[in-house]
Amino acid sequence: MLILIAIIYFGYQLIKETNEDIEMRQWAINKGYDSYPSNTGLRDVRTNKPYVSKQQTGLTPHTFTTTTGEKMTFYK
Repeated sequence: MLILIAIIYFGYQLIKETNEDIEMRQWAINKGYDSYPSNTGLRDVRTNKPYVSKQQTGLTPHTFTTTTGEKMTFYK
């Protein structure tokens, strides 16, 4: 009986996390992002594989400070 309750509990948690990942991916697609946070780390929207940052692909980073003082980095 205890094993059955444990299976149901962990199965519910797995389904819940999967549903959250699907919702986050769809939200990122709708917003035009190229990655989204997942329960397993940052993932690429198009391939659903672990995200490789543009910094790792050899693009040049350009850093600037916003009007609120936040530092932002974009890659070209």
